[in-house]
Amino acid sequence: MKILLVQARTESPEGPIFPLGLGYLASNLPRDWPVKAVDMNVEEDPYQKIEKVAKTFRPDIIALSVRNIKVAKPGEHISSGRELQEMAKHIKSLVSQATIVAGGAGFSLYVEPLMESIPEIDFAVVGEGEDTFRTMVDRFPEAGGVKGVVHRNGAELVFGGNSIRPDFAKLPWPRRDIFNMEAYKKYPTSVGVMTKRGCPYRCVHCSDIYLLGGRMRLREPQDVVAELKYLREEYDVTQFMFADQTFNVPVDYTKVLLRQMVDADLGMRWTAYFTPEGLDEEMVDLFKRSGCYLLNFSPDCCDDVMLRRLRKGFLMKDLYRANNLAKKVGIPITYNFMMGLPGETLPALLRTLIFTVLTKIQLKKLFQLHGLFVVPVRIYPHTKLREMAVEDNLIDDKDDLLQPKFYRSKKGLVHIADKAIFAFISLLWKIKHKSFH
Repeated sequence: MKILLVQARTESPEGPIFPLGLGYLASNLPRDWPVKAVDMNVEEDPYQKIEKVAKTFRPDIIALSVRNIKVAKPGEHISSGRELQEMAKHIKSLVSQATIVAGGAGFSLYVEPLMESIPEIDFAVVGEGEDTFRTMVDRFPEAGGVKGVVHRNGAELVFGGNSIRPDFAKLPWPRRDIFNMEAYKKYPTSVGVMTKRGCPYRCVHCSDIYLLGGRMRLREPQDVVAELKYLREEYDVTQFMFADQTFNVPVDYTKVLLRQMVDADLGMRWTAYFTPEGLDEEMVDLFKRSGCYLLNFSPDCCDDVMLRRLRKGFLMKDLYRANNLAKKVGIPITYNFMMGLPGETLPALLRTLIFTVLTKIQLKKLFQLHGLFVVPVRIYPHTKLREMAVEDNLIDDKDDLLQPKFYRSKKGLVHIADKAIFAFISLLWKIKHKSFH
């Protein structure tokens, strides 16, 4: 059985992202199985590359991973079903003998409308695919009925039922040898490493609870450090990103990992997505000593009532504490906010603006805003926000949300304030941007 792994094209202003999902998928297959990989995001002519590989390799299965279907703001960075449809059709024309199996986080969220509109895709893997894909390939071509797999029965789509989430600690490291690692090394957040899957928080707009579950499945800290050493020694990777939903929870686990990273003296720079909950001076000091170069937080807004409504798991006092700790140890910090959130009020918007200005004054150059600093909130399937949007009559209950829909406050004054605050913060970012470049 010959398998060609293909990472679908996506939009990322920060450079190509190493295909962790496909790396884990490949590592869970027997090593003697013929496997090749193409990341369409790092190829000058991705279709020519696929055609070239297919002619010599002649794969039986093409596993097409769709990492995300999201936008930064309306009308920008859209990865739509139409583009994926054209992509699958083109790949099928190049490798007509192969069965196409689609999966990945983006595809899993929209599996039904995508399968209905893209007949070139024969099967879909929903959710975490390591065990599911292995079982499916073992039974191929009779893959119907496998849990976690959608197959076609004539014009009907048949789902085999929810699969059991893999024991993440027991999965082998993602394979890197089948990809061109040089293509990712120059970008600071392109190479990802995961310490856990699952997230304890219940943010209303987040689809990760559906995709990865609400229970954290942790790797052993020494295993994470061993993988980092391997990346440093084998591929000379000097910068990476922890690709966890939230890196610094649980607190005790995080501190053990960081101490082992410090002891290993890796000589690597890293960042992650953090929560301000549970931060203390010891942890932030360990961040600095282990090579962390940026603290990345997503409070979405700066109002305690809103934070509770959004189920963020922290309050404003935690954000101010994060600022103080970042200043004390000298680590740059960035915040991401959303606009048009459910229940958004003018006072809440003003508090966000005040927090931004106070943080700029307090941290000066340590406050590193970036281009995706303020974004509207897209409504994703399988989220609490979708339920809220239906209740508020902002979307129809039957809307599959494949075409981007954004939660919008109904209050006109709030809309005007949104735009004004966005313009002001953008001006702050441009001033900062010029001072750094």
